[in-house]
Amino acid sequence: MKRILSSLALGLVLASCGTDTYDDERTPPTIVHQPKTSDLMITATASFPVSISNVERLFATTQPVTVILGPNTSFSLSTTGWTVPTMTNAVLSFGSLAASTLESNNLKICGTEHKTKCNRAYLRVYTTGAGAGFWNADADTLPTPDPYGVPMSVMTTTTVLLGSANAITVQSATIAARANTLKLNDFVSTTMPFGGDFTLAGAGTYATTINVELALGIE
Repeated sequence: MKRILSSLALGLVLASCGTDTYDDERTPPTIVHQPKTSDLMITATASFPVSISNVERLFATTQPVTVILGPNTSFSLSTTGWTVPTMTNAVLSFGSLAASTLESNNLKICGTEHKTKCNRAYLRVYTTGAGAGFWNADADTLPTPDPYGVPMSVMTTTTVLLGSANAITVQSATIAARANTLKLNDFVSTTMPFGGDFTLAGAGTYATTINVELALGIE
C-alpha cells in the first residue's frame, strides 16, 4: 500500500458538524470487495478518537477529527449520526459516521509507475491504539494488568481490525472512464454504522481511535 498524504492536518470540532449533510437514506451494502492492499493509493485519512465508560459517561462529540490529505483532495467526516450509548453488558450501537466532503482530481496515480488513471475508490476502516477494538485503558494500570479489547463492528457484521495494514473496505465506488474528478455522490452511500460487543466487558473506560481512509485503485 502506498501513501501520498501530505502533512496537512485539519482539526475539526465535531460539535460544529451539525450542518454537514450526507445521504444516509439508502441502505449501505454489507459485502464489499476487498482489494489487495499493495495495489491501493491512500489519498486521505480521517481519525476520530472515541471512548466509553461506566464510571463517567464520555461524549465523543467533544473529540476532534483530524484529517490528513493528499494533493488536490478534500475529505471530511461527519459525526452527526454518532452516539455514545450507556455502557451495559450487551451489544451496543454507536450510530454511524459518514463522509461529508469527498473530492479529488488527482486520479492518475495508479499502476506500477503511478501514472495510470484509477477507476475505483474505496472507504476503508481500521483502529489505532493499544489493542484491537475498544481497549480497556484502566486494565493496563491495575496491580495485576488484565487488558481487554471489546470487539468493534462496522456495517453490522464486519469486525474492525487494528492497524492500517488490516484496514477493511466498507464502501466502494466506480470512477467513470470520462470522469476527471472523484466526487462524494459517486458513492451510493458513505454511511458506516458502528457497534461494540460489550457482553463480556468488565468495569472501566474503553477507548480507541477510528480511522477512515480514502483509497484509489484499479480493478
